[in-house]
Formats: sequence, structure tokens, C-alpha cells
Amino acid sequence: MKKKLLYGLAFLILVIIFLSRFGFQIGNLRIGHQKDFSYNQKSSLEGSLFYKNYYAQNKLLCINIWATWCVPCIEEMPSLNALKLQFSNKPIEFLSLSIDDDSAQLIKFLQTQKFAFKDITLENSQYRNAILNTLEGKKSDAYIAIKSVPNTYLLKNGVIIKFFPGQVDTAELRKVISENL
Repeated sequence: MKKKLLYGLAFLILVIIFLSRFGFQIGNLRIGHQKDFSYNQKSSLEGSLFYKNYYAQNKLLCINIWATWCVPCIEEMPSLNALKLQFSNKPIEFLSLSIDDDSAQLIKFLQTQKFAFKDITLENSQYRNAILNTLEGKKSDAYIAIKSVPNTYLLKNGVIIKFFPGQVDTAELRKVISENL
């Protein structure tokens, strides 16, 4: 009897070690090593529409990382919209990428047209982690660690020229854009 109990306990310990090492999920219960969000971490940046249509095109890109629930993100939108309008005839793309997990909430917000930037979130949803990691200077399949929003990045030829953490100073952003056109 003691021998069976000992074998059972040893087996249970091995199962727990295995699950904690490799991860396991049942419904909303996660045990062990898990990937961020429900997106495929292994989706590389090169497979995304963002990469094909913007990043690899060697264009000047202004990318704003935001969320529908972020008050500072919403507050900076009018000034960013005005900046986009000012550079409308220049060779620059203004893009936004939301970190929202609720796509219905994001779609509802985008329909209000409060933000004039082209939102690339939905068309690149499986590549979101790869895009965010590239902007953070990490491997595209690493775990993301966005600490706060909003964040704005200015890229040229696939290289980050300037990173603006928090609400962007539009005068500074305007200056950096003008210097790089």
C-alpha cells in the first residue's frame, strides 16, 4: 500500500514538474510557461503586412502605440492628427498600433474616427508581438514588455530614429520629422 502511494506521489510530482516546465492551459487556467496574449509568438515580423507595406519599403514611419482605455493616448490624438495633416503631402506614413486585447472595443473606437493615423492592429494581429518587439529592439519572438502607453516611434529605413515615451511633444516630433524628410 505504501509502495503504491509512493509511486503515485512520485508520478504526480513528475507531472507537475513537466507542466510547470512546458506549460499547460485548460480554459482560463494557465499552468507553467505561457506565451503573452493569444497571439502566435513565433510569427516573425517579415510575414506581416506591416513589414511588407511599410517597414521594408524604407519609408519614414511615425508609429504611435496606444490603447482605447488610455486617457493620455486619447488626449494626444488631436495634436497627432494635426501633425499628420501638416505633413500630408510629404513622404511619411503615420501608423497606429493598439495594445488592446478586446478587438470589438478597438473596432468600436476606430469607427468614431477620432484618430487619423492608419491603424495596423487588426490586419497585423498575429504579428503584434513581433512588431512591438522590433520597436523595443528585441528579437521578434521574445516576450513583449510594453510598460506604458502612449509611445511614439519615428523610423527611417527600418531604424528607429527617435523614441518618444509617454505623451509626445508634437513640436519635438515635428522637428525630428522635418529633419528626416
